[in-house]
Amino acid sequence: MFLSRSYAAERADSVAFSEKMDEFVVTGRSGAFSVSSSTPVQVFSISDAERAGVQDLSDVLKRMSGVAVKDYGGIGGLKTVSVRSLGSGHTAVAYDGVPVSDCQNGQIDLGKFSLDNLRCVSLSIVESNDIFRPARLFSSAATVELSSKKPMFEHDNRRFVTRLQGGSFGLVSPYLRYEQNVGENSAFSVSGSYYRADGNYPFRLKNGNLVTKERRSNSDVEAWTGEANFWTDVSERSSLSAKVYFYGSERGLPGGVIYYNSFSKESLSDRIFFGQADFRSNLSSRFSLQFKGKFNWSRTHYHDEGAIYPNGKVDDKYFQQEFYFSAGLRWRLLHCLDLAYSSDYIMNGLNVNQITNVQPERYSFLNVVALKYSDRKIRAVASLLSTVCLNYTEHGEAADDEQRLSPSVSVSYKPFDADFNVRASFKDGFRVPTFNENYFDRVGSKNLVPERAKQFNLGIAYASDVMRSFAFSADAYYNRVDDKIVAMPKMFVWSMINMGRVDIYGVDVNAEAFMPLAEWAKFFIRGNYMLQVAEEKTDGSVNYGSQIPYTPEHSGSCGLAWENGFLNVSYNVSFVGERYSLPGNSEANKMEAYGEHCLSLYRSFVLRRCKLSIRGDVQNLTNKQYEVVRFFPMPGRSYRLSLALNL
Repeated sequence: MFLSRSYAAERADSVAFSEKMDEFVVTGRSGAFSVSSSTPVQVFSISDAERAGVQDLSDVLKRMSGVAVKDYGGIGGLKTVSVRSLGSGHTAVAYDGVPVSDCQNGQIDLGKFSLDNLRCVSLSIVESNDIFRPARLFSSAATVELSSKKPMFEHDNRRFVTRLQGGSFGLVSPYLRYEQNVGENSAFSVSGSYYRADGNYPFRLKNGNLVTKERRSNSDVEAWTGEANFWTDVSERSSLSAKVYFYGSERGLPGGVIYYNSFSKESLSDRIFFGQADFRSNLSSRFSLQFKGKFNWSRTHYHDEGAIYPNGKVDDKYFQQEFYFSAGLRWRLLHCLDLAYSSDYIMNGLNVNQITNVQPERYSFLNVVALKYSDRKIRAVASLLSTVCLNYTEHGEAADDEQRLSPSVSVSYKPFDADFNVRASFKDGFRVPTFNENYFDRVGSKNLVPERAKQFNLGIAYASDVMRSFAFSADAYYNRVDDKIVAMPKMFVWSMINMGRVDIYGVDVNAEAFMPLAEWAKFFIRGNYMLQVAEEKTDGSVNYGSQIPYTPEHSGSCGLAWENGFLNVSYNVSFVGERYSLPGNSEANKMEAYGEHCLSLYRSFVLRRCKLSIRGDVQNLTNKQYEVVRFFPMPGRSYRLSLALNL
């Protein structure tokens, strides 16, 4: 059967990633992180979603150390990720090895990707050990990799999966997926999902000593996705995969809580379409070749009504398009030494239905040379990335062109026969200003220079077969950001400027264990802790030495799962310490710490060739009222029930 041999590792308990399945193997049943990698790498298998009590992609990343997810209101709200306080613009997202991008604001909304279509999610900080990848993925401080589910047929040449989920606040979400073999060497899958929720959850509003009970309004969301994938073995040495993806949504924007005024007419409509293809070929035992291509189109429509607007309303429409092409070559110089070269071409364009629209275009050329050495004791990776950005506009003056070199180096050393590694890494990177930062009406500035980020990491990682599997890692890091792009008031309007320097240092700790005490008593324990100090270090700043906004010094998560032959149970807790909503670390800006408790009950039944899965979740078990973003209250206690049928 097609793919049954190629993806046998997916059915195993351990998770494997590689350039040719030899990059690294995560020990243990779930495999939360890599032990042998020269940089911090965390892996989350979607088969462990029930055990971890996650609901969506943002929940997955919340379980990873070093990650902060901004959530603007929970249900239907925008969700963006930042790693080690470097900002969402320094974090790349790739879907099956092809970068996902937003040239307008540089932020990727995690809510637009469904867990139902994913096999695993991985996070590489500083750099990945995979040197055979697009040059664009070398340009970021961290990379989130989304890997699609691939068909695995055991009995028939087709498979059908359906899921229905319902819950609090009017949540209804059906999902359908169909997989089919096409001959001996090809397969395809098509899937679709629908999601809607009212989002009218209650919350308490405090105004001095007065506390009132309110409900979130204009917080409804309706979204739908469609995805088609195709895989084929062109020959014994070559393979081709292709993906078509569509996302659409209509959502109300409740905005921040305003005293005595819950009225909001803001709404946001999104349409995203992209198609991508990936061709790989092993030309010989020494040479490998790959090509990747993508076309992306998106439309964002923002609508609001109010007397503050000249015509009583605003209708802003933003159209993005991207053409992307990548070519790569890998050469195995010696059995322990690999050389890779990748070249990327990207064209980005933005069109806005405003009289001030300059219609910017950006042509980017990225080239990287990477070298990897690996033997029984040492693993080392070095790379040098060249980036050239050419800016044009249909109207008005364009931003300056940019040309930069970005080096990185990482090494891990195994001093003993035990699975214990010491690792260190350095990377010098940068972030080009987004179209909004360069050209947004009256706010953007064409004189901005790229943000510069230096990353240092020193850590250890250990794995043992005691208790069947145990793994531990700890990393200390230091990041420095120069020429940070911030919005500052200037006369009567705000303006984007380069003025910031931020020093960030901290510690990430991860641990997990799998303990099969008996057939009916299998325990899974995982946890992480993050210490992070991110201080404003701009000369002359009134906030010099202050913790930057929305960065807690202490945060972490832990989870315990008990699987048995009757009813499986998991309990997960996420903790976020005190932080500040504005640059000044005053008591008025302080946000209280919170802990979110989640309980999950799940069970699967096998009836002949059918598999039935039932799952129930209680989110925010203690009904804690908290905010991730100031004045955007999160939902209290909520319930979800999911039924899935695999035929």
